[in-house]
Amino acid sequence: MDGYAAARGGGSEGKKVPWKCVCGYKYAKHKTRHLKSCKALKQHSPGREQDPRLAATVSSVLEICGLPSDLLGEWDIAALDRLPNMRRLKPQPHAQHTPWYFHDHNPDDELLFPSVADALSTINRLLFAKKHRWTGVLWNDQEELPEDTDAIRNFTSNVANGRPEHRRMINLPAKKCMTPEEVTSFRLRALPLLRDLNGISGDITSMQILYESMNITPRATKTELHHDSDPHISITMPMRSEDKEPLKLWITYPSTEIARFGRSSTTAHSVRNLDHGSFLVQMPGDIIFAPPNSPHAVAALNTCSIYGISVGNTGLLDPTTVLADMRGNFTTEEACRRVLDALPIGLASQVWQQRVIEQFVDQWGTEKDDFVKCGSQRALLRILLEFSARDGSCVWCRVGGREISFDGEAEARDHLAKHCGLQ
Repeated sequence: MDGYAAARGGGSEGKKVPWKCVCGYKYAKHKTRHLKSCKALKQHSPGREQDPRLAATVSSVLEICGLPSDLLGEWDIAALDRLPNMRRLKPQPHAQHTPWYFHDHNPDDELLFPSVADALSTINRLLFAKKHRWTGVLWNDQEELPEDTDAIRNFTSNVANGRPEHRRMINLPAKKCMTPEEVTSFRLRALPLLRDLNGISGDITSMQILYESMNITPRATKTELHHDSDPHISITMPMRSEDKEPLKLWITYPSTEIARFGRSSTTAHSVRNLDHGSFLVQMPGDIIFAPPNSPHAVAALNTCSIYGISVGNTGLLDPTTVLADMRGNFTTEEACRRVLDALPIGLASQVWQQRVIEQFVDQWGTEKDDFVKCGSQRALLRILLEFSARDGSCVWCRVGGREISFDGEAEARDHLAKHCGLQ
């Protein structure tokens, strides 16, 4: 039996004996913790010569990276292994949606970007600088932890020294931990791509930047399935600038699955029930474009820093649902308001109108009680009356294939009010 098989559990079945890793470390109680952090194990992993970007399954990616399959916890590895590699097959649902996009880093491209080591040095300097107000956030799983300087120092120390770290990430505004030259370098790479993918006209200097952030994620940590309201780009960098190891595993779904996502309770439930999913391995310097309201989960294959930027005022109108936003920790009132704010924009778009109408009507039976609870029916009625005045139809009847015309605004109001639950 080779060292890798011994470390992964071969032999001595049923005996309570210490396990020996290929690095020589013996352990009886902390096998999973050691497997996540051992660099020697990763070097001895089967298939280490394979390119993780082209792996056929999620399990293969973990194996190539020397990570145990139980890294993904309750995510249901069997369901994940049925997903195609986005580099080999990109799912294309028929309904209108904004596709995911990736761009491999070209080694010849100049990119001023801080490595994890650079970012950690900056964070530690900020912690000790009295003139700077700490604005970072430390996360444990999906929970934002209270501000605690000692906890942040412990996190940065563990990451810098290659010790296991279970807390998911530390997040900072980009301008706090990057030089102006580094920020400019990143923007020049990211903003033209965001402009083209979002269909924005004009110079990149006129784009509305919603946020720019840097976060550090330790090896073997993960982010549960979630969605972001605005389109954004992520670029990753390794522990040291010269490292070439895979950094992130993305599990992605198009926005057409947002309603099913909202009706799911956990990541495992989602991956078993959502369609058109895929996975993607992100290498140093690679760009990932995440469309709005498109469910995704991410696992750190190695410790990395991630720079993210998001823009507003785009032509991408992938709609969300009340239940999806409530799963994203919005209150019922906030979720209903977000749907109502986006609805008239989607109804006015010739490109997105049919998708928006079909999703709204499909969700109405499930979400009607939430609109009633929030007293949002009259606001909804006003939106639908404006649409009816332009289009001459009722969204519910249109989806049902029923042709209808109204004899004046009063008749349209009465008809739509019944659908909205006002009569």
